[in-house]
Order: sequence, then structure tokens, then C-alpha cells
Amino acid sequence: MATLLGNAVNYVNVMGSKPTDSFPGTTALYTGATPRTSGVWYDDVWDRSLYTFESNCTGTPGFEVLNDETIDVNSTAIDGGGAFNLTHLSYYKTSWGSCAYLLPHNWLRVKTIFEVVRENGGFTKLTDKHPSYEIFNGPSGTGIYVSSSLVSANERKATFLKSMLSLRLSDRRRLTMICIGKQCTIGQLGTSVVLQKALR
Repeated sequence: MATLLGNAVNYVNVMGSKPTDSFPGTTALYTGATPRTSGVWYDDVWDRSLYTFESNCTGTPGFEVLNDETIDVNSTAIDGGGAFNLTHLSYYKTSWGSCAYLLPHNWLRVKTIFEVVRENGGFTKLTDKHPSYEIFNGPSGTGIYVSSSLVSANERKATFLKSMLSLRLSDRRRLTMICIGKQCTIGQLGTSVVLQKALR
């Protein structure tokens, strides 16, 4: 320890994010923002403007937004099953009247380091235990680079083309793909598509 301290910087007046929990704490590291600025103060919050899956965005709004293992397609699997359980995500009414779900990255109000790297021509990767950590795509939904080793070139092309057909032209520039385990999530706010089929 003495050798380590002799060659290191010892910060004596450091504070963690408050509240200190995995979601706001990790968000602080990847964004440099406090929970107040980032909009992420916990992984379980109530939102009066959102709807449940069953409501089809009708009736009285109000939803407990969970960004933890409860939104995994399989919360007992080490990778969360590689996708989101769409019945556990929050839904909102779009400006054109349809009902669409929100992914974790839609909650961030600030850029992540991954977005900054991508905007400057770099590549990024992230590995974590639950699909909810796709939050680090940031508000753009494009911060995390997907390794070509996770998805073959033909599967990437086929998936990309299928998803492009369902998007409005203005949304196509912001498309991204996240792979966790053997399944992928493709898209961005209001247009995301979850691929439930395991990749071979």
C-alpha cells in the first residue's frame, strides 16, 4: 500500500453522488454529472405522466419506472436474458397519438462519455449485467459501439434493414444497436425494436 500511495494521487476531499447507488453512481462516472443534472437519482421512480403496458396509453397516467433487473426478459439469467421485457417498460403517448415505450437511455438529460467518443470518430464498448445499462447510450441513443464479434455481418445488415423499414426518415440517423448476451436491442426514443430471437 505504501508503494501504491507513493506513486499515486490521494484525493482526500472526494464525495460520491448523492444518493449513492449503482445507477446514479455509475451515471455520475460516465457523465460527470450529479443526479440532479443527469436526471438519474435512482433506478426505481414514479412518473405521473407515463402509462403501463396494459393501458395502451389510455386512462389515468402514472407508472413506477424501473431500470433494474425487473425489466429484463429473464431476470434469473446472468445477462438478463439479453433483452427487455416490454410489459415492464414505461409507455408514453407520442405526438402522433400512438403508444411507445421508453428505454433507459431516454431518461438521461446529459451526454455520456461514450457519446462524446463516438461524436469524435471513436469506437466504444460496454459490458454490464443487465440490459438497463443501455442507459449509457445517452440521450442520443447512439453512445455504445456494438462489437462485430457479437453479431455477424449478414445478421447486422438484415436486422438494420428490417428496423429501418419501421422508422420515419427523420429517426433513421439516430439508430443504434445494443447486444447483451445473444440478443439485441435496436433503436432510439419511441421507435426501438427488441429482437427476441436469439442470434445463432
